[in-house]
Amino acid sequence: MNVFYKTSLLLLCLSLLFGENSVCAESKTATVENVTNEQAYEKKDVENSTNENESEANNEKSPPIDSNKEEILKNETKQRLETPKENPQKMSTQKIKKIEYIGCQRIDQETVASYLPVGVGDLFDDNALNESLKILNATYAYEEVGLDIKDGNLVVKVKEYPIIEKISFEGNKKINNASLKEIIKLKSHETLSPTKIREIQQGLLEQYRKMGRYNASINPKIIRLDNNRVNLVFEINEGDASGIRKIVFIGNKNFSQSALRDAISSKIKRWYRFFVTDDIYDSDRLNQDKALLSRFYKEHGYADFKILSCTAELSSDKKGFILTFSIKEGEIYKISDIDVKSHIEKLDEKELKQKLLCKKGDRYNIVLVDTDLVALSKAAGAKGFASIKVIPIVNKEETKNTLGIVFHIMEEDKVYISKIVIKGNTRTRDHVIRREIPLQEGDAFNESLLSMAENNIRALGFFKTVDVNAIPDTNSPDRCVVQVNVEEQSTGQAVLSVSYSTATGFGAGVTYSESNFFGTGRSLSVSMNSGFQKVSDSGITTNESSKEGTDTTVGVKKTKREFKFLNNVVVRVAEPHLFDTDVSGSITLHRNLSGKFYEFTTDEIGAICGVSYELTPKITQGWDYHFAHRKFKEVIPFASPIIRYQAMKLGNDDFPTKELGKSDLSLVKHNISYGTSFLTGPKGYFRTGISNTFAGVGGDAKHFKNELFGVYVMPVFDRSTIKVAGIGGIMNKIGDKNPLILDSFSLGLDSFRGFDDCGIGPISETTWAIINGETVISEKKVELVKKHKTTAYIGAKKFWKGTLEFKFPLGLPEELQFRGFIFTDFGSIWDAPEKGEKFLKPSTTMKNEDGTPLMACDFDGKSYNIQNIRVLDHKIIDDTYVRASVGFGVSFLTPLGPIIFTYAIPVKKKDNLDQEQRFLVGYSTTF
Repeated sequence: MNVFYKTSLLLLCLSLLFGENSVCAESKTATVENVTNEQAYEKKDVENSTNENESEANNEKSPPIDSNKEEILKNETKQRLETPKENPQKMSTQKIKKIEYIGCQRIDQETVASYLPVGVGDLFDDNALNESLKILNATYAYEEVGLDIKDGNLVVKVKEYPIIEKISFEGNKKINNASLKEIIKLKSHETLSPTKIREIQQGLLEQYRKMGRYNASINPKIIRLDNNRVNLVFEINEGDASGIRKIVFIGNKNFSQSALRDAISSKIKRWYRFFVTDDIYDSDRLNQDKALLSRFYKEHGYADFKILSCTAELSSDKKGFILTFSIKEGEIYKISDIDVKSHIEKLDEKELKQKLLCKKGDRYNIVLVDTDLVALSKAAGAKGFASIKVIPIVNKEETKNTLGIVFHIMEEDKVYISKIVIKGNTRTRDHVIRREIPLQEGDAFNESLLSMAENNIRALGFFKTVDVNAIPDTNSPDRCVVQVNVEEQSTGQAVLSVSYSTATGFGAGVTYSESNFFGTGRSLSVSMNSGFQKVSDSGITTNESSKEGTDTTVGVKKTKREFKFLNNVVVRVAEPHLFDTDVSGSITLHRNLSGKFYEFTTDEIGAICGVSYELTPKITQGWDYHFAHRKFKEVIPFASPIIRYQAMKLGNDDFPTKELGKSDLSLVKHNISYGTSFLTGPKGYFRTGISNTFAGVGGDAKHFKNELFGVYVMPVFDRSTIKVAGIGGIMNKIGDKNPLILDSFSLGLDSFRGFDDCGIGPISETTWAIINGETVISEKKVELVKKHKTTAYIGAKKFWKGTLEFKFPLGLPEELQFRGFIFTDFGSIWDAPEKGEKFLKPSTTMKNEDGTPLMACDFDGKSYNIQNIRVLDHKIIDDTYVRASVGFGVSFLTPLGPIIFTYAIPVKKKDNLDQEQRFLVGYSTTF
């Protein structure tokens, strides 16, 4: 082999010394191949191989080969000799006489000619050939390009890229065709090129990766048609979603793994999580998780918290990810001092300091600090200083785990907003977004308010992504342009719901909701619900077979309640910014069939118009007007005389005999509340408020209600809370007319666990006489009589109730959200709205609507032909007796929705009067 190298080197030297010969020609051929193959040494030798005269001149000027170049030449010679010879023929230099174009269809010859670096009269050689090919290929307009010259005639052959006739997709299920076409941004009758296909493949794969489908594959298929047209088919294998198999936190000491998993949005994939997507890996969500985790710790006082690393490792089968967060918690910091330092003379520091939520001695809470930043910016803006900057300076004392916060307010060089540009809102109208920006064109720029604008727009829930920033205005150095970039997302939802309760039985409903109706920012919901509800009860029943002249009671039994089918329809439209103000408004139309009081049902149709607004960040006020037309329906035969009296029109001194009564309710309601609207870290949640209702603005229902409530939920340790709540109310009549039972207060089931709905409170107890045939009742003697005793709840005008509850985790998989709770409810309800003395008379005859005697039902398994029912005795049992219950419960999440089990024992009750309901199960789900 060494002899071969030495021989080759000798031949190369001879060619350099004696000019062009056969060996030199071979060397030139190898050089042309290297041009064809575009080797690295192209610049050294190609120029010496394209023209014979230039070659001779260069050979004469070539320097002697020194020893340093010998090894280099040896390696180059070996490489050239081993390189395949793709074009052994050297193209001779020719002068172009004519240029002919073949294959030009959509692109005219003049355009192709404009790309060529040569023209008629120019010399054409290897360099020109390669240069022309590169330029034409670089246009990406041609699928194939060929150049040929003979006798001075240059032929340019091109094959244009085909035109797309049709684009279709196969195998896609998770993303519909319309969405895929939006992603690829390629339409029919456009030119198809390999570059476009590669870009589309990457775009589609990226979209599927965002859905967690990392093993998806895209196979483009081209179907050739005539006239250089093609059909483009994307064969898609979506693959399985790559769920999150595990979420691990390293470095956490003060919060458990489950507590931290609660703080982030990503969840571990479980078999029962088939209605959600937050258990599918998403890189964007991972960034959000980092922000949520940091905010969680800093809400709880960990000012030094850091995320050291965050990794997402894909399993070998590409079906699952393991998320690992390596963190450093640090210590809990308390606020040692807090102050406001204004660098603007006209701003009063003491006045501004009063607006701060952060207080000395409190735990550090980043949420409250951010809230204070916005509050100070707004306060300064209200004083006429819009171009300001609020900077919180935090001074830590690590040895004491305390920190001081000083909010510095400084006036910036005024930069005015020349324009607000909104992009990406293909559906939502501009003014819906613009009203969430507390800045207008012409205002002084304010960084805090700009940050607030981004949070406001994101909170709408209309957009997948929101980005708000300011860029300099190129036309003016003291102005800027605010850019708002959004990406729309679906805001409509159709829901099928199923529910079950031991109190009401099964129910079902359909709801359609749209939170951005026609892009106006208004919400629309239409719901239809149907189900069974307890609507009748004959109460405590006493039957007796008396002998003539006696009235001895011989037995007591309780009858069962019946379930009747009821339904309701509700249509609600809400405007969060009424007339582009901070006042929210709503209109609700409803049609309800209800049987709350068991003795009767009502048919109600009505409307509610309401407005609400914030007086301060913690105080909310609202006003409602409610009109409803109500009609009593299906009053049971042995309903309380009070209920029958209110349910039917009166006629002289007798009970009504013609038709069921109607009532028009027209009321105005005012409510005001104070407190936080969410659980804010270690401080917990609190809210208190009062409502006032005046019924009498028209209509025939007249009453005045006042209610007062308060609730405080305090976190005590990891995911455990203590709840203290109380509520009370009083109702007064207006004029001489007593309030209707429909409008009175009631307690039971969820509002007072351990007791049935309307199971406690004032009771109407009635003894009825059932008379067969022509038998009549005298004052001293009852002949051939069946007695029937009933009790009925008749509502109350006063009540109060308190609750203590401790909720805690059960240590089961957090994804199921298992929670246990123990509780006690206690309270009282009294003062019946109708006493009944004025109309309750013994021997009163009950009749049907058409005036005929009321027909009764069966007793003791025997049928009686009843002609008259008369009241023998009636009394009201009403006092301030305090009831109480204790119990426990479990709540958890199932694949089809949440389930709550509650068991409560009344520990203080009125025997034989209060109705118990110890066990309660509630279930609801959406599809």
